[in-house]
Amino acid sequence: MNQMFRTLVDIPPHPRPIELGEQLLSLGSCFAEHMGQRLADNRFALCQNPTGILYNPACIASALERLATATPYREQDLFEHGGLWRSFDHHSRFAHSDPHRALQAINSALVSGGQALRRADCLILTFGSAFAYFLAGQPARPVANCHRLPADTFHRRRLEIGQIVSCCAASVERLRRLRPRLRLLLTVSPVRHLRDQAHENLVSKSTLVLAAETLVRTLPDAYYFPSYEIMMDDLRDYRFYEADMVHPSQTAQDYIWTRFQEACLSAQARDFVRDYEPVRKARRHRWQHDLPGQMRSFAQAQLQRLQALQTQYPTANLQPDLEHFNRILSA
Repeated sequence: MNQMFRTLVDIPPHPRPIELGEQLLSLGSCFAEHMGQRLADNRFALCQNPTGILYNPACIASALERLATATPYREQDLFEHGGLWRSFDHHSRFAHSDPHRALQAINSALVSGGQALRRADCLILTFGSAFAYFLAGQPARPVANCHRLPADTFHRRRLEIGQIVSCCAASVERLRRLRPRLRLLLTVSPVRHLRDQAHENLVSKSTLVLAAETLVRTLPDAYYFPSYEIMMDDLRDYRFYEADMVHPSQTAQDYIWTRFQEACLSAQARDFVRDYEPVRKARRHRWQHDLPGQMRSFAQAQLQRLQALQTQYPTANLQPDLEHFNRILSA
């Protein structure tokens, strides 16, 4: 009898795991933002979703193409809705009442994302849904965000496995002309898209998993991390969801992050995450009382810890932490 009362998902280790100091570029769903934030919080060099959250592979491939060509957006690429200027290629966080400000933010993110792409060692793509929205009358024009426009503005359809493989493989192959040693890390978001209904969500996720499996088999230096499978088979209980029964809870995210570290980070990178944790916690420390002497002693202790970390892990970017505690020390 199995006394574990769970199904532990076996995850083969990444053959070329992420090293501390490597440049990472991550695009995809809101789950990608959660995992990407953990990498960023642990001082990995990460550029994350320069166009905002992307749910379907067609929009992810389109964003990669734009980042590779670095073709600037123009004012005619924007539209106004609800008093804000927006882009069909971008999340609503780029929307602004002033079209010039919106365009400035979009092109600034394009430049930083393009620079990150040209330096990238590993490209992390997280597929959220196989369903995509296309502009009505333009069947080849996927939109990253519908911006609450009327439903008849778009045509919704599920991408086929072959379409996903074709567009993503073509984008990755073009990117490798810029970065020949670029590694690809794929995953499928465990967030349930129940607005698509349970059956459609299952078909959608199955399509994404099969497409990712095909990409890993056909592209060199491609690896699949089973976020979706961990949630469905290992954490098979509603207690691992938020109250909306859609998003993984903090406990689930912590567990998936642990499994990600084990499979996808090098031994040195994992050691750094462990050794850096006291500094991360120290940065979140909130003082109940203004006691300058104690605060300065606290900051000095953290600076000494950081100096030791910098010696042990010379590729880690600890400058933001050094600046943070030096500000406390000099206050």
